[in-house]
Amino acid sequence: MFFIKIVHFLLLFPFLIIIKIISSIFLIRWHELTTSRIGHLALETDLYCCQKFHQMNSPNRMHLDIFFPQKKISNNFIYKLWKRKLIILPRFLIAPLCSMNRRLSKLLGTKDQHELIFDLGMWDSLNLIEKTPRYMHLNQKEKLKGEKICKIFNIPLDKKIVTLIIRDNNYLLREHPDKDFSYFDYRNYKYECFISAIKKLIELDYFVIKIGKYPEKEFPFYDKNFLDYSYNGYNNDFFDIYLLDKAFFTISSGAGLQEIAKLFRKHLVQLEITMAALATNSKKYLVLNKNIFNKLSDRKMTLKEIIKSGCHKYMEKELFDKNELTVKDNTEEEILDITYEMHLLANNISYYSKEDHILQERFKNIYPKDDFWQNYKMHGKIMANYSINYLRKNKFWLE
Repeated sequence: MFFIKIVHFLLLFPFLIIIKIISSIFLIRWHELTTSRIGHLALETDLYCCQKFHQMNSPNRMHLDIFFPQKKISNNFIYKLWKRKLIILPRFLIAPLCSMNRRLSKLLGTKDQHELIFDLGMWDSLNLIEKTPRYMHLNQKEKLKGEKICKIFNIPLDKKIVTLIIRDNNYLLREHPDKDFSYFDYRNYKYECFISAIKKLIELDYFVIKIGKYPEKEFPFYDKNFLDYSYNGYNNDFFDIYLLDKAFFTISSGAGLQEIAKLFRKHLVQLEITMAALATNSKKYLVLNKNIFNKLSDRKMTLKEIIKSGCHKYMEKELFDKNELTVKDNTEEEILDITYEMHLLANNISYYSKEDHILQERFKNIYPKDDFWQNYKMHGKIMANYSINYLRKNKFWLE
């Protein structure tokens, strides 16, 4: 290992000096992509490309941005798609260069201008996804490959597809066995809560496909217009991405794979426990979070109470327990309601009354727009709508 570091230093240090010398007229920047987590790989990189489209986060001279992967790649196909858009070089070349540059900058006490910072992180606080047209596409060869796999699974190509992503523990346990993610348990959803929504979609002539890797168990529902692709043992990186590209809309319970739907500018239903993590940045999204109760009174908290207590930003189960709060899953009816709402929204079917618009405005006025998470502003203009049926049935929640 020491010998390898010496070789890296001897080979790369002269290049680093040249890069620094020419930086006043031609700046080379680099960034390590978060390839180990598919949500970060999709959304953080998408936001960088959106900024580039709008000429933001860009130096005022000629420059070149270079990227390199982490040691682990969560999805090889989405990584392949990014390689078409970005200059991505091998880790063994750029990671040592990046490390040397950090040490040299620290030693000289100079600002590091070569390390490209994704200054939005995972948060589209500038509503860039809504403002930026889709730029990531599968090519014709890949689409034909996907259609062939669809025929294998008897997925009708003439029907609208809805993809379903349900978060559970097993994916993180399999992909990151050395880490303890049990504090995320409260973000999981019971499969049974989605059955009524699936039946409704089938009744509306959709074909529903549950996607993702390593589910805890088989989905407890069978129909010729439903496929539990996540459980069938065939899973590959390509077909998950293909299905999200083909989907008319996606329903997700806050799993990282949902960020591919955003990358493809698809309609999205997002179910989430942490209210501050709701995807509020696009009119194509409908959102709903789990119900939060005060343990002592067993009373559902209002939106203002949730925000005042700070629990809208809780990311760990222990914080809810410590503050005598209980998180209760959305009911099967609540998930059915928001699914049907998305059917109407995605098909441009008007379904709002004057009172509904007032309810949404009340929600958007109360929702915290100036929150920060690890120095990143979390939200910009609130463009997504909250489940209107939930607001109709729980008007006290907005008091």
